Amino acid sequence: MKLQAKILFILVPLAVIPLLLLGGTAYTEITINTQQRALETLSVLTEQASENIRIQTEEIERLAHSLSNSKILDKFVQSTNVFEKYNVLMPDLMVLLQQYLDSYPEIISFRLRNQEGSEVLVIPEGNVQRHRHNFPDMSVQNKKSVSVVYAELNPPLFVHTVKLFQSDPITGKRTLLNGFLEIVSSLKSIDQVIQQAINHKYGAVFFADRNGNQLRDIASLQLADSQNLPPVNDLISQGQDIYPQPITFEGQTAYLQGKAIHDDLYMFSMLTEQQIRESSQSYFRRMIGIITISVFLFTALGFLAVKYLLIKPLQQLGAAAQYIGEGNLSFTLDINNKDELGELATSLKEMSRNLRQSNEQIRYFAYHDSLTKLPNRLMFGEYLGHALAHARRHEQALALMYLDLDDFKVINDTLGHQAGDEVLRELSKRLADCLRADDYLGRPASSNHPKSETETVARLGGDEFIIFLPNINSPYEAATVANRVLESLAIPFYVENRQLHVSASIGITTYPKDGTDAETLIKNADMAMYHAKDKGKNAYSYYQESMNVAAFERLNMQNEMRQALARNEFILHYQPQVDLNTRKIVSVEALVRWQHPEKGLIGPARFIPLAEQSELIVPIGEWVIQTACRQARLWHDEGYRDLCVSVNVSPAQLHRHDLNEVIQLALLSNNLPAESLEIELTETALSNSDEIVFETLTAIKSLGVGIAMDDFGTGYSSLSYLSKLPIDKLKVDRSFVQAISPDNSHAPIISAILAMAHSLELPVTAEGVEIQAQIDFLKDKGCGMIQGYLISHPVTAEQISLLLEENITC
Repeated sequence: MKLQAKILFILVPLAVIPLLLLGGTAYTEITINTQQRALETLSVLTEQASENIRIQTEEIERLAHSLSNSKILDKFVQSTNVFEKYNVLMPDLMVLLQQYLDSYPEIISFRLRNQEGSEVLVIPEGNVQRHRHNFPDMSVQNKKSVSVVYAELNPPLFVHTVKLFQSDPITGKRTLLNGFLEIVSSLKSIDQVIQQAINHKYGAVFFADRNGNQLRDIASLQLADSQNLPPVNDLISQGQDIYPQPITFEGQTAYLQGKAIHDDLYMFSMLTEQQIRESSQSYFRRMIGIITISVFLFTALGFLAVKYLLIKPLQQLGAAAQYIGEGNLSFTLDINNKDELGELATSLKEMSRNLRQSNEQIRYFAYHDSLTKLPNRLMFGEYLGHALAHARRHEQALALMYLDLDDFKVINDTLGHQAGDEVLRELSKRLADCLRADDYLGRPASSNHPKSETETVARLGGDEFIIFLPNINSPYEAATVANRVLESLAIPFYVENRQLHVSASIGITTYPKDGTDAETLIKNADMAMYHAKDKGKNAYSYYQESMNVAAFERLNMQNEMRQALARNEFILHYQPQVDLNTRKIVSVEALVRWQHPEKGLIGPARFIPLAEQSELIVPIGEWVIQTACRQARLWHDEGYRDLCVSVNVSPAQLHRHDLNEVIQLALLSNNLPAESLEIELTETALSNSDEIVFETLTAIKSLGVGIAMDDFGTGYSSLSYLSKLPIDKLKVDRSFVQAISPDNSHAPIISAILAMAHSLELPVTAEGVEIQAQIDFLKDKGCGMIQGYLISHPVTAEQISLLLEENITC
């Protein structure tokens, strides 16, 4: 059995049987219910009339208060110039009052009276009966306004009068009576209540004033022949609402109730037993007829109603639910019912719309980077897969460019990740601009180069981006884009009112030369990018097969380096620095070496750059500081208390907030005086320094630790810049020292460097001294200390102790 048959089978008996039972038992209850219902209806009508009058009274009183404070009305009332009053002010006042008449249909007229009560202005003229009331008493009453209901008029009127005041010339207060504003409105609500009582065809409604005088009576059809109404004087004198109570009226029992609907207006309703009986019998007959007809009509109408109002919409809703379950979110649902089915249909439509929007949002977030809004690794992988398939079919070449920012971690560590994110957002815009440039790389769509196959930039994560160039004619086209990218990055970045210089390294691979699948192309581009970093950064490099070997060795060395730190495989060698005046060793520079168990002694040039890339330089640097301080303590215990140890500090260490704490801990744990330790910083690292670096150097300086600038002359330092740094010593780069020849052909260069150092009043150490002529020249130019192979190669701590015992001289 289908659903509609089941519903009809259940609904018909449930509807018909109660109706038949009701017909047999209802008559005895109808009389009581009819009486109660009639009284309740009349009571509701009375309450409705009272509420309507109250609302209208409050509305008119608010309007009267607003008008009484109107500047136009105030000027008109207080004006003593007749010409100004009636020729200048009255037109504006009439316009204002007419606007209120248009806005409030229940208002019949506005009347303006003077202090004596005489009419000064009526808007509109002749539109209402001229009547008098207790107005003359307004002048002596304390109330500022009075409302009066005139129920004896047809239609009943509601008149609200408010006093108008002017300022007292002595006190300045508005206390002098200057006239009256009268608002006359019709009480259509009373007529509506009376009409509703007549439509009910039973009961009578009439009105009386506070003295019991019946002002107006309207009777239903059953009392149309009666000329009498019951007296209500005694009931009104009780001073409260009159609840339904039996009375005798024209020889029969009746029920009377009343309510004060205004200060001097009462509304009464009355119901006789004869009316109750006639209404009950009429209601019973109608009920029997309705039951009989309903039995025959209900089945037919119920069948149609269930089919078109329930079954058919349910079928549509079921089909819509099936569409949604199958993922088909584009369907038509023609159900506009304002019921539960309509709400369900609306919910299904909204669900479909939300699912479409959610799918679009999910797809966007799944395929785009949230920070830069560029395509992410997932989207780029799918796109590259389609592009490779297209390139295979059409035998085309394409290129990938793997881009990684140089030293981006320094920005995050020093300025915070928020600044780093801002750099990445600006970088993404610049990369997109490079691809949109109007040159031969910006090809229009064609049959061989579909619109979807265009230059694309994506963010793979962190500071790594990848650029895709489809359908290239030559691998050199990628170099053109790479140069354009590097040129765009040469423009300073401005983040948080700071000027930042950002560079990048780019690796380039081409299809099909460097790989035929996405994974291989991306991996090889990554290796080419690392090769560009090894060349000095801020450059691009094409992939070569030999890079696989270098990349494997680099990865293997990084893994071994992590184990080397834990296995204590790092050692320190020391190179002495000699004072040219005393010709004695006054300082040694600590240089880290890696004693590999299989490869032997590995110099820093091979593993320090890898350590900086993998961030292992920080723990290695801390180990160097701690070990050098421990060895210095041993030399002090041997009697060489004036010997100083210098340690190289990498840019990564310098940009950490805790470098001064690491140095302080090493000094305290080894009980080493601060003046026995010196840190060396490259000029390049200091040239890119910021406020955090200055603060760190100042904190280290406050400990008493010396600070030397290493490789001086190779950077771009100016005198004004160097004078701001807390530098204690300058170390001239070995390239300048080694250029000194016996004939002093390069003397002007080294002389200028030494002159700059002397102008800063800083002692100078010359590195890379290998011949006696260099010593003679440096001493003649006022260089204080030297370091180089002529004195000693970097040696172990034990060998330094021997040199100290020999009291080496030069």
